[in-house]
Amino acid sequence: MTGFEFFIGLADCHGLSSFLPDPQINQTKLTNMIIFGEEEAQEKDKQRNSMLQGMQMSAYYNAQRRTVVYQAKVLPEVAEEIQELMKEGENLEALIVLKSQASEIGLLQGVPNAKKYWEQIPNPDLDPFA
Repeated sequence: MTGFEFFIGLADCHGLSSFLPDPQINQTKLTNMIIFGEEEAQEKDKQRNSMLQGMQMSAYYNAQRRTVVYQAKVLPEVAEEIQELMKEGENLEALIVLKSQASEIGLLQGVPNAKKYWEQIPNPDLDPFA
């Protein structure tokens, strides 16, 4: 059986906005330290945290679109399907596939109503500016 991969990103009423590999989870810290050295591993952690903070701010400021920050555990073939859908501009369908095929989904704490929003999306009719 193929191993799982982890992704992080933003999702909203229009589908997936981003679907990025989560290097902190896909490689253990020990592996990062062996490959990159302790300082470089710490720098990767800082970059990831900075990226998540940016996503959290985006979710907060785009609450009208029911934006959430997620982490997903998926099989490689599911990840490929989602990436292909996003490449084709099928972000709504990509979120549907993610929600139905992910073996685990986590939502970033600190985003108000994240669980409620996750249950409501995708649904473009929720966008007050559409």
